[in-house]
Amino acid sequence: MNNVSVRQPQTTSPQELPESDKSINILLLGESGVGKSTFINAFVNYLKFDELKQAEKNPIVLIPVSFIMTTDDNFTERLVKFEGDDTLSNEDHDNLGHSVTQHCKSYVFTLKDDDESCGRKLRIIDTPGIGDTRGSSQDDVNLQHILSYINNLTHLNAICILLKPNNARLNIFFRSCFIQLIDLLGENTRDKIIFCFTNSRSTFYTPGNTAPALKTLLESLPM
Repeated sequence: MNNVSVRQPQTTSPQELPESDKSINILLLGESGVGKSTFINAFVNYLKFDELKQAEKNPIVLIPVSFIMTTDDNFTERLVKFEGDDTLSNEDHDNLGHSVTQHCKSYVFTLKDDDESCGRKLRIIDTPGIGDTRGSSQDDVNLQHILSYINNLTHLNAICILLKPNNARLNIFFRSCFIQLIDLLGENTRDKIIFCFTNSRSTFYTPGNTAPALKTLLESLPM
């Protein structure tokens, strides 16, 4: 899968997206700090390199990120930080609890795996996080920005919702955002939704306690 080229992020303005677009469009959603930007960085390295050792030597960093990992038997905390060239100033690492990603931004990859997909574009849309510490008013602003952005896309192929494991209570605004998203895009959206779990090493790569809460939310929806 190393025949993938990476282009600079597209503009955050939805009006400048092409009217006729055959790209594969994937929207990323999730609470603040869930790891959407890290997910995108990992994704592009997975596409670019055949082996982990290759990525370790010279990793591709589309989005500057920082996070803490615990290591060894003493649970030593280590800060992992990757600098990147964020030319559109879309990331805010200075205000703890604020959504790090400030605006929707598209990252476009050119697929060259086979004749059928040769030259086809894969667009992953990074979004501001849900559950911003500035309060529900900022969450409302972020949500409206997300909805406005995707409303100017010709289509969505998938909606990838990132969640942390062992979160027995889903964020209230996450529930509201999820329901509004379904209402806006229609019932057919349900076939395009994918739930992914980040930071899952501590739960042996399972959803943990988040699974029952998520099932309860889904079962509460009329559709």
